Amino acid sequence: MALIPAQAGVISIGDRPWGARQGGCQECGRQGSHGLDFGAGRPILRHPHGAGAEASGAAGGDGGRMSPSVKRFLEERGARYAVETHAPLISFDDAKAILSLDPAKMVKGLTFARPGGFAIVALRAADRADYKKIADALGLRRADLRLAEAEHVRTELDMEQGGIVPLPIGSARVLIDRAVLKLDEIVCGTGRNTSTLIIGRDAWLEAAEGEVGDFAKAG
Repeated sequence: MALIPAQAGVISIGDRPWGARQGGCQECGRQGSHGLDFGAGRPILRHPHGAGAEASGAAGGDGGRMSPSVKRFLEERGARYAVETHAPLISFDDAKAILSLDPAKMVKGLTFARPGGFAIVALRAADRADYKKIADALGLRRADLRLAEAEHVRTELDMEQGGIVPLPIGSARVLIDRAVLKLDEIVCGTGRNTSTLIIGRDAWLEAAEGEVGDFAKAG
């Protein structure tokens, strides 16, 4: 099945621009660095050739395609982040094809059911989960570890498949694979599969309050 070309817009939240992004300009089609300027009091997408246009993306202009629960959680903690909106994506292959972001910085969140709630395990998107180690960390037998049902996750955590974000929202407990700490920037879900979160590693770690361990298979 052919993927729908992304109509992506980068939105920065905070009091200063997030920084340059790479990708094609929606206005002119040219490739190059895209930065955000807050001099006008609202996000302005600056093109390398000097033209300016308001940052496109979600309705509301500041991450309206995000899960409201995720947006509220981050804003309550004063986290600075950016959002890129795009066509729906589910898999890592979708993300590599649709997003203009570095695949090496992409982090997936695997959501498991556990007694009393959920566990979200943060792994580099290309890594494979070690279910035995995850079960041990959660105090479960390997045979009892199971992925949470998508509808249950949507109802309880306000996150949908393809948009899981590893944050302790609701009853979620966050486990972080040690390899994720090597990244300086985290690219992950926003709770919706039509937008992606870009956040500095340290800001994300502070918000995630996760337990760090070895949760990916070697090699």
